[in-house]
Amino acid sequence: MNTEIPMTHPRTLLGAALALLSSVGEARDNGRGDGLRDPAAGHYRAHAEFKMGRYAQAREVWEALARAGDGEALFNLGTLAEQGLGEPRNPAKAEALYSRAARAR
Repeated sequence: MNTEIPMTHPRTLLGAALALLSSVGEARDNGRGDGLRDPAAGHYRAHAEFKMGRYAQAREVWEALARAGDGEALFNLGTLAEQGLGEPRNPAKAEALYSRAARAR
């Protein structure tokens, strides 16, 4: 009887986990409302999208959180505007977002 456990490459497991998490997220409202129900999860998702260069998706989550007064989301939106990530560079918009972030709760 062979008792060896077959080894799976770690990237295969990571890819499967990401696909599963992605499909669960889409089934739960495409992530639009999830960030508001669980801001920490929303920030995690937005940062993941940001790191992958999907700035529009990150912005969508951060904008929802910012509408609820989330300072971290306002700051991150300022970063997108300042650096021109997924939108034209806009220092004035960035400054306004940073100021709102500083006053946020």
